[in-house]
Amino acid sequence: MRKRTLLNLALLLAVVGVAVLLAAHVGRKTTPPPLPLSTIAPGRVRSFRFRIAHGLWYVFRKVHGRWWQTRPVRVRGNAPMIQSLLDGLHEPVARRYPMARVKIARLGLTPPALTLVVGRTRFAFGATDPVGSYRYIETGGTVDLVHDSLAYRLVGGDERYLSTRLLGPQARHRLTAIVLHNFRVVRGVHGRWRILPARPISERRLRRFVEQWTYASALGVAPAGRFTIEGRAELLFRGLPPRRYDVVADPLGFALVRPRLGLRWQFPQMSRKRLFRLPPPRPRRAAGARQPRASRTPGS
Repeated sequence: MRKRTLLNLALLLAVVGVAVLLAAHVGRKTTPPPLPLSTIAPGRVRSFRFRIAHGLWYVFRKVHGRWWQTRPVRVRGNAPMIQSLLDGLHEPVARRYPMARVKIARLGLTPPALTLVVGRTRFAFGATDPVGSYRYIETGGTVDLVHDSLAYRLVGGDERYLSTRLLGPQARHRLTAIVLHNFRVVRGVHGRWRILPARPISERRLRRFVEQWTYASALGVAPAGRFTIEGRAELLFRGLPPRRYDVVADPLGFALVRPRLGLRWQFPQMSRKRLFRLPPPRPRRAAGARQPRASRTPGS
């Protein structure tokens, strides 16, 4: 009888405890999650453009699933960086003001310091908040106070959104020749590579050299600027126009400049040997030679 009484008392206390917790939860005021700057789905975006103040428009479009910059020049886009930019459209809004309640001139919105247009949605970037690292952005009839990281992604210009790879998949498969100042490597019959002027060298070494160009990825892309030409390189393709590069010095090592585009692809100095010298032959093992085995010690 005593055990049953203790059990009933324990159950009663448990019920009372749950009731107290429920009452406290119902009476508490929950803070709603912050609103995002935009509800645009990044995966559905097919085009965007931006400009700094009254500068040039940088226009990007998705063509057959790949990003391209189409203005002011046509060059492949950097998909991961573009994805990061579009993800930034979901930045949480610290404060939201109706347009009728603010004086946009005081917020640096006439004219805006930066304009971004994603699809049909316009974002005008004004001044920064003097208290914190936030910026006023006008969009959709409101002025939002948002963390300044989104503007930071754009003020540097378009170079960070350009592909660092020299060749895309289409050009990679259509490459027919690499022309340098002292030799050229050309694709011959049945897709085999050969060197001119002719010299004794294996086709495997030539393939390794070609791969250095077809898969080359720069450290970054920057405006061409002023430079002194140290050399030249030309890539020829089947069914595509040739690409000519000026080889120039660069703070990061050296760069390949495409004058027509006004851009330079920056490489570390160690890449110069890979792109402009044939790879050395791999050492051959002597017939019947065995690889030395690593000695094994107790407990290893």
